[in-house]
Amino acid sequence: MAEAETESESPNSGMFTASGVPGAVVNLEPERRTRARELLEGLEALMTRLEADERLHDAATLLKTQLVDEFYANGIPANNLSHAFSLHGPNKSQLPVEVFQEQDAQPVDAAAFQNRTRLKVRRTLATVRELQNAYPERTELLELAGLLDDLDLDGTAAEMLQNVQELTNTGVFERYLQAKAQFLSDWEQLQESSHAQSDPAPFTPEDLIATMQALHFQERRLVNHPEVIRYKDYHYFRRFNLACDRTVSSLHMEFWGNDSMCEHFIDFVQRIRDAFPNPTPFFVFRFKDSFTYLLLGSPDDGLLASLAKQSEQAPVHAKLLLRQSNHDYRELFAELEEDPSAFHNCLKEAIRPFVNQLNTQLGLELPEEFTQFFKVEAAAE
Repeated sequence: MAEAETESESPNSGMFTASGVPGAVVNLEPERRTRARELLEGLEALMTRLEADERLHDAATLLKTQLVDEFYANGIPANNLSHAFSLHGPNKSQLPVEVFQEQDAQPVDAAAFQNRTRLKVRRTLATVRELQNAYPERTELLELAGLLDDLDLDGTAAEMLQNVQELTNTGVFERYLQAKAQFLSDWEQLQESSHAQSDPAPFTPEDLIATMQALHFQERRLVNHPEVIRYKDYHYFRRFNLACDRTVSSLHMEFWGNDSMCEHFIDFVQRIRDAFPNPTPFFVFRFKDSFTYLLLGSPDDGLLASLAKQSEQAPVHAKLLLRQSNHDYRELFAELEEDPSAFHNCLKEAIRPFVNQLNTQLGLELPEEFTQFFKVEAAAE
């Protein structure tokens, strides 16, 4: 995975500006705000239709992050969801996610059946063309394209049904379905290989003790390499930004203790955003040779929910990721409802070096009470 040295160009406000709890202000012009609402209404309808198929629903969940990126860049998303929700394959091929959805037959009259069948044939032919681009070695696709072009769709509904059934019962059509299944599987494998993998197991009290010891050891090594590195390819960590963090966010007050400290956190995120020229949904930072990573920004679900509700604010959050191996990462999270202090102290110990170094490295001029918030006394460990 490519890394980039931390940038510190002059401030350039993006889509958010600092504000009070629960998050940061969404700065979208009225036209774009309306467009966002319309597009997200279509998104909800699509997601509902895909709920029965876990693979397609998961694929659409990843694809909707494309909308987040466009909104953050203050761009205007495409006019239809077919383009916005397409799976990209080899040789610049792409197929709308709905192509893979199995649809049940519905009773209609003869005229409606004829119109719907002509439309489905055109869409199938378009799918075949894209699969030809993806897999030019599959010569059966060329044969099927010819059969679809020659299909008689001018007869009665009964004749049309017979022609379609004869075509779909052929071996060449079966191999087309296999090619379509391969396209989806190849796309899923690409997502797995190009995104960090998550270990969802929460931390036990014993895990927290071991992590605190490792953090203390790591901090001694940071003296020699204190610079923070930012990943430009933030998409690699995308799965960790899909949902808002359950502890370190502008929506959860228990960790911060009071509104003032939470407002400092919101301001901290904004200052980080302003320190870089191009707005992005979130940032990922780490130190050289460190095992801890700080994800910082606005969660995808929070932004999309704010836009859908026409809210002027969207939440911000931070997540601590611990590298388990080259591609596996574990969120620093524990379910200690009775006494979360050990978990909170571990979070503070992990976040503190990032806050202090980013403050120095980017000249953020953070309030002292905010930087001191992350200091954990030895007796509290």
